[in-house]
Amino acid sequence: MLIPLAQHASKEVGGGRVNRFWAVIFLVVLAAAAGMVATVVENEFSGPPSPAAVVERRVAAERVTLAEEPGDIDARLGIAAVYARAGFRARAAREFKLILDLYPGSPAALAGLGRLYEEDGSPVRAEKYYQLAVESDPDDIDSWSGLGRLATEAKDLRAAADHWGRVVALRPSLADAQVQLGLALERTGRSTEAGAAYEEALRYVPDYKEAMSGLARVGDRGRADE
Repeated sequence: MLIPLAQHASKEVGGGRVNRFWAVIFLVVLAAAAGMVATVVENEFSGPPSPAAVVERRVAAERVTLAEEPGDIDARLGIAAVYARAGFRARAAREFKLILDLYPGSPAALAGLGRLYEEDGSPVRAEKYYQLAVESDPDDIDSWSGLGRLATEAKDLRAAADHWGRVVALRPSLADAQVQLGLALERTGRSTEAGAAYEEALRYVPDYKEAMSGLARVGDRGRADE
C-alpha cells in the first residue's frame, strides 16, 4: 500500500515537493520521538529532563522550521541563541559561522560571535566581531554595548566614552549605559558631561544609586573648582 500512496503523492505535488514534505514529516517524527523518550525518562526517574535534553528539544523545533523554509535566518539564529544561552559556546559559534557563510555580514551573527568570545575571555576576537557588526549595522546597540564593555574593562576610557555615547544616542532610556558613559567621562576629566549623563540615567531610573553617587561626586568637584 505504501508504494501506490507515494506514487499518488508524486502525481499530486511533484517529486521535489514530495521529498521536502517527507523530510519535514521525518523531522517532526524525530522531535516527537525525542519528547516521548524524555517523558519516559522523567516518569521512570521522577525527575525533570536534563538541560541538554531541553536544549535539543528546542533546537529540534527550529530545525523543523528550517526544513520547511531553509532560508529562514530567524530559525538559524534561534538555534545559535539556544546553544549560547545554554552555555554550549562551541555549538553556538558553529551555528553563527554557518549563518555568516549563508548571509555574509549578518549583524546578529557577528554580534553573537562577539558576545561568545567576550564571555570566553577572548577580548581581541570579541572586539573584532563587534566592530564588524557595527560596520554592517551602525545602529546595532548590542555591539556598541559590547565594545563599551570591552573598552571599559581595558581601561581605554576615551574609547569607552565614545562607544557608550553611541549607545545612549541610539537609546537614551538605557540607564545602565548612561551610567557607564558618565563614569568614562568623569574619569577622563569631563565632569560637566558626566553630570549630564548621570542626570539622564536618573530621569529614567530615579533611584539609581550609582547615578546619584556619580552626580554627587561631579557636583562636589565642580564646587571645589570654584
